[in-house]
Amino acid sequence: FLNPQIIFDVDLSEYYSTGSIDLDEISLEFDYLTTILNDESSIFSQYALINEDIIFSIQNEYLEFESFSLENSKISFSREEINNFLIYNKENDKYFIRLRLEYEWSCIIKVNLGGTSRIEILSSVQLVKYNLNVKYTSTETERISAFESSNPHDLAAINAPNYVETDTGIVVFPDDSEVDIGINSGFLRNIDTRQRLMIRQDLSYSFPDSQLSPISILVDQSYSDTILRFKKPIGYLESPTGFYINNSKRFSFITEFDVASVELYWFDGTEHLIGEMQPNLLEMNKFEYLWSTIDIDTGATSGDIIDVLIRLTDALLATNDYHYYFEADFVAPTPSISVGDGIQNFETEVSNPFTNIDFDSSVLPSYGWYEQFTSYDPSYMTSSLSPDDHSSAYTIDPLNMQNNFPNENTQEDWSSWNLNYDSQITASSFNNGDFNSYLNTPSDYIVPDQPEDFNVSLATQGDLSSIGSPKTTINAINNPIITGGQKAGPNEWNDWSWTYGSGSTDYGTLTNNDGDTNRIDATLYPSTEYLGLMFPESDLYNGDPTPPFSSFPWQSSPIASKLGPGPGNGEITAGGPATPSFCVVALGDSANIPSGSYVTKIEVTAFGYYSGAIDSTVTVGFNGGPGGGKDITFTSTTSYINTVTWDNLWASQYNDADVNGMTLWLRSDNGFQFGPLQHIDSVGVRVYYKAPDEYKHEYLIKWDVNDGSMSEIQNLWYEWKQTAARNTKMYTTTDGVNYNVEITGAALGSGTGYITGSFPIGPYVRNGDEVWIKVISDEGGDFDIRFDRLYIEYTAFVPDYSVDVEVEWSVPDLDLDSMDLKFAHSSTIPFDFFIWDYSGGGSWYKIVGSSPFSLASQYYDGSNTVKVKYVTDHSSSGFTLDIDMLKIDYTYIPRGDRFADITKTITDSFLNQYDSGFGNYKKLYDVTIQFDYQYLVDIPSYAQFAKFFIDSTEFDLIKDGSWHSFSNTFEFDSTSLDDFSVKFEISNGDLNLNNMDYDITFECLDTSDNIVLHQSFLVEFPDEGNIPQFEKEYGLWVINTTYDFVTINDGLTYYNKYGRTNKLEIIFNIKADGSWYNEALIYATNTSEAQRLSFDVSQYMRNNDLNSFEDFEIEYVISGHSTDLTVSDITLENNYQILEFYRTIDLNSGQVSAWKKFDSSRIATLNELGSLSEKFTIEYKVIEPSGNEAILSTYNGG
Repeated sequence: FLNPQIIFDVDLSEYYSTGSIDLDEISLEFDYLTTILNDESSIFSQYALINEDIIFSIQNEYLEFESFSLENSKISFSREEINNFLIYNKENDKYFIRLRLEYEWSCIIKVNLGGTSRIEILSSVQLVKYNLNVKYTSTETERISAFESSNPHDLAAINAPNYVETDTGIVVFPDDSEVDIGINSGFLRNIDTRQRLMIRQDLSYSFPDSQLSPISILVDQSYSDTILRFKKPIGYLESPTGFYINNSKRFSFITEFDVASVELYWFDGTEHLIGEMQPNLLEMNKFEYLWSTIDIDTGATSGDIIDVLIRLTDALLATNDYHYYFEADFVAPTPSISVGDGIQNFETEVSNPFTNIDFDSSVLPSYGWYEQFTSYDPSYMTSSLSPDDHSSAYTIDPLNMQNNFPNENTQEDWSSWNLNYDSQITASSFNNGDFNSYLNTPSDYIVPDQPEDFNVSLATQGDLSSIGSPKTTINAINNPIITGGQKAGPNEWNDWSWTYGSGSTDYGTLTNNDGDTNRIDATLYPSTEYLGLMFPESDLYNGDPTPPFSSFPWQSSPIASKLGPGPGNGEITAGGPATPSFCVVALGDSANIPSGSYVTKIEVTAFGYYSGAIDSTVTVGFNGGPGGGKDITFTSTTSYINTVTWDNLWASQYNDADVNGMTLWLRSDNGFQFGPLQHIDSVGVRVYYKAPDEYKHEYLIKWDVNDGSMSEIQNLWYEWKQTAARNTKMYTTTDGVNYNVEITGAALGSGTGYITGSFPIGPYVRNGDEVWIKVISDEGGDFDIRFDRLYIEYTAFVPDYSVDVEVEWSVPDLDLDSMDLKFAHSSTIPFDFFIWDYSGGGSWYKIVGSSPFSLASQYYDGSNTVKVKYVTDHSSSGFTLDIDMLKIDYTYIPRGDRFADITKTITDSFLNQYDSGFGNYKKLYDVTIQFDYQYLVDIPSYAQFAKFFIDSTEFDLIKDGSWHSFSNTFEFDSTSLDDFSVKFEISNGDLNLNNMDYDITFECLDTSDNIVLHQSFLVEFPDEGNIPQFEKEYGLWVINTTYDFVTINDGLTYYNKYGRTNKLEIIFNIKADGSWYNEALIYATNTSEAQRLSFDVSQYMRNNDLNSFEDFEIEYVISGHSTDLTVSDITLENNYQILEFYRTIDLNSGQVSAWKKFDSSRIATLNELGSLSEKFTIEYKVIEPSGNEAILSTYNGG
C-alpha cells in the first residue's frame, strides 16, 4: 500500500532574528483530514475492514525523522529540544523546524473473483492548519534619562497631579491643596519617554559622644521608584510657519505621546471651537486639521490679526493652551512683466538676447539687514586678542582674523662674538661665520730596545736608528719537519705466506693508485665425500616367459623382501636349463643427497653362494642410472660378500632425485650348463656423493719500513676487491699469534667492487716498524683477490731552518698626531715583513711597499704599542736575517687646552615682553636656534672635536666634512632670565657657519598650563530700532553669516576666552522680551571649512516660549596657532519671503518647460533666463508667504 505523507516547515525566524528574545517553549496543535477512496466495481463487497494510523515525526540534527506522539492533537517542545531540531537556512536567513505527517493504513476487503481484476484504492492526507503557541522571554532596553547620585539634594515644593496607574489604566483623583515633594535636580526632560526617579531615604542615628569622633549609624533605608510626567501636556506647532495666513491652511501640531486630544480654536476674547485635530495614522503624536474657511469663521479681512488657540488634554485630563498670532492676507498678488522699454509690442517686434526684462511681484519686502565689513565701526564692532596682537591681527573688507603664537625671528649677523684659545697649542681665528682652530705639532723618533723588545735571541745588536753598520743579526733556527704521507708496501711475493692462495704474475705498485693491480689466485679447498645406503623395497618384474626375451623368474618370490637388509630373510634362487633368471626391484629412498651435491660412485654388494657342479655369475645393473651391468661371481658354495663398483660418476651429476628414480636388476645367466644354482641372501647399494670442490684465500702479509728517518707509523691504506662474494676480511694481531683485530671498514662482504680506506695501524706495529696482517675468505667457487693499493703510511724527519721573530715597542705617552714606521733589512732567504692590525679581532698585515709605512690608528693600541714580525721562507741549511734600521718617527700635540671657542649673549626685548600686565600667563618661551654648518678636519689622524652650547647644554656636531643643519628648541623662563648665551667650541679643524637665526615664540600657557591663544570679534546689531513691531513678534527671523575658516592640526589643545577648546566658535546672543539670552547658539568646529551658517532665531524663540525678537549680537572666536577666519557678511532676514517661478512655452512646438525658481531682482535681460526658442511665452508665478499665488504671462513675437 502507498502511504501518503506531508513534509512541512514551521518558521521560527522572528524569535531568533534578534538577541533580545530567548525562546523557552513552543506548542503545536494540528488539524488534519484523511480519506480512502475505492472504485465502485463489483469486485467489492459492501463492507471493508480498514486499519489506519497517523504518524508525526520531526527531523533531528542527523537529518533523520524521529516520531513523536500527540496528546489531543498537540505536541510541545522545550528549549533544549528545539535547539536539537532547529535548522538554519543561511541563504534565506531563516530559522525553522521540519516535520512530517504520514498516513499509514491497511485494508481487508471481500473480493468477488468473477469481476474485473483491477482494484483501485486512493488514500490521501490533508494538513488543514496548525496553531503555533510560543513561550519566550523578551529583554527590552528602553531609552531613559539616567542619573544616579548619592549626594543629598534639596527638596522643593511642587504641585503634582493626583493619579494612580493600574493595570487597566490611569485613575485620576480630585486635586488637593497639599504640597508634594520634588527633587530639585534635572531629572525631567522634554523627550518622548517617561522619566523614572528612584529616591533613597536613609534613617541614621548619630552618636556624638564616641571616643573616636561622632559616628553615624544607618538604621533603615527605603526606596521609592516613581514615574515622572509633565504637569501639563506640551507640544509645538509644526505648520503653518510664519506670521501670514490666507483663507485655507492645514494646521499640524506635534505633542507628547500622553496627549489624548488636541482642539483648534479661534479666540477674540471668546473661544470659538473650529474643530478637533485628528492624529496622523503614521505618527500618532502628530495632530492635523485643515481650516479652509478662515475668512468666514473669523470675519477678518486682510491685515487683521487672528489669534489661534490650540488646547491639549492629556490622559490625566490636564490641559495646556498655546496661542499663535497670524496676520490675515486674503488678497492675491498682482505681478507684472515689462519687456524692452515697457511700451514695445513683441507680438510684432523681434527681441534679442539683450532685450531688457523686468519682473514685479507687487509684494512689499519684509525687514532685512546686511553687513559686508567694508569698514570698521567701533560703535558696534569690538576686537580683542589674547595675549596681544604681536603676531595676530585682523583686517577689514572683508573681516579677516589671523591668529598665531607671539613670535620673533632674528637672523645672526656674526657680530659681537668673543674668541678664546691658547696660542701655544692652537692657531685659531673667527670671521663672518668662518671659525678655525689648528693644532701645533712637534716631532721625535723611538727604536726598540735590544734584546728586550725581540722575542728571540740576537746574534748581534746594531744601531737601528739609521742605515749603516752595525746591523742587528738573527740566526735561523732549525725546527725539523715531520713529513707525513711516506709510504712502504710489501715486496712481491716474498712478504706473503700462503695457506690457501698463490700470487700470480700480475703484480703492480701497491703504493700508488694507478689501476695496476696485484692478483692473488685462490687454491682448492676440497669438499668431503658422504655415503648413503639403499636396499630393495618392492618387486617390479620377475621373469618373462614370452620369447624372444623369455626368462625364468627367480625363485622364492617376492624378491625384494628376501633381499632386504641383513641375512635371515630368506634367499632367492636362479636356475634353469639354458635360460636366464631376470628380475627388477625398486630401491628404498634412503640416500638423502643434499642439494648441490652429486654422486661420485655406486657400489652393489651381494651376499650369496652357488650350488651345483661349477661356479656361476650373477649380473647386476641399474635402470635410470650408470650404464652396463657388472658381474658378481660366486665361487663358493658357502655364503660370502661380493662387491661391484661404478666410479667416476661426478661428471654425470646424479642428484637425489636421479638416485631415487633408479631401479636395480639382477640376471643369472648359466649359458647352456645344467645343474648350477645361484643363491642370493641379501643385496645392498652404497651411494657415495659430495659437494663440488671449493676455493679459498687465507695467507699472512708481513713487511717493515726500511727508512732510517721514519718517525711514526700512522695508517694502513688499502684498496682491494674480490671477484666473487666470499666475505673476505683483513685482520691484524696484538700478540703476533692471534689475528683477532679486524681492519675495520675493509671487509669486502658480498660486493665485488673496490673498497678503499685506511686503518690506524700504529697500536699494532710489531718490532718497531713491522706490520702483520692476515687475509681470510669464505669457501666457494674459484675467485681472485686483487689489490690496487696496500701500504703503510708513516712520517719522517726533514731539516727546516727559518726565522719567525716579533718586535714590540711603544711610543711615549703623548697625544700623537702622526706616526711613520721606517725600516731597512735583508736576508739570503726570501722573507715577509708584517705589522699587527689591532682592528676587529686583530690580525697581521703584510707590508708590501718600501719604507716609510704610515701608522694609522689600527696599527697601535691605547698605549701606543706597535708590533712587527719577520717571517722567512724555510731552508734545509742555516742562514741569517740582518736588520739595518727599525724605528718610529712621530709628531705629537703638546698637552694643554687644545680647544678654541666663540661665545655670544643673546638679548631681545621680546623675551621680557610679557613680564608685566599678563598675570594670568606663565613667562615661558620656546626658543629655536638653527643654523647650517660644515666641519673640515685639519689632521685626520688626531681627534676631531666640534660642539655647540646653549648656556650649559652641549650638542655634538657632525664632523664628516659635509654640510648639515642644526635645530634645537628649548624653554626660556623670563621670570628669572633676561637673556641666554650660545657658544661654539672646536679643535683640529675649520667650522663654517651659515643661516643662523633665533626663533622666539611665547608659549601662551596660563597658570593651569592651558594654552590660551585666541582672538574674538564682536558685532552688535546696530539697527534694532527700525524693526517693525509686528515683525518683531511674528517674523521668521534667521541670522546668516558666510565665512571661510582655515586651521592646522598641530596636536595641541588651545583654550579660548570662554575656557573651551574649539578652534572656531560663532556665538549668537539674542535679546527677546526685554532680556538677553547669551549663547543662544554656539557653533563650534576644529577643522577647516567654508560655509554659510544660519541660526533660526524664531525656532529658538518658540523652543524657549519667547514672543518678541528685539536685538542680537554675533561673536567670532578663534583660537590656536595658524588659524585664519575670513567673514564675508552677516545678514538678518525675516524669512517671510515671496517665492518666484517662471517657465516658457514654445509657440512653434507647444512644448512647456518646467517651473524654475528664481530671484527676479537678479534678472535684467532675456539671455539671463538661459536658452529660449524662436517664439515663446514667459509665464511668471508669485507665491506670497501666506500661500496666495498669482500667474502672469507675456508674449514674444520672435
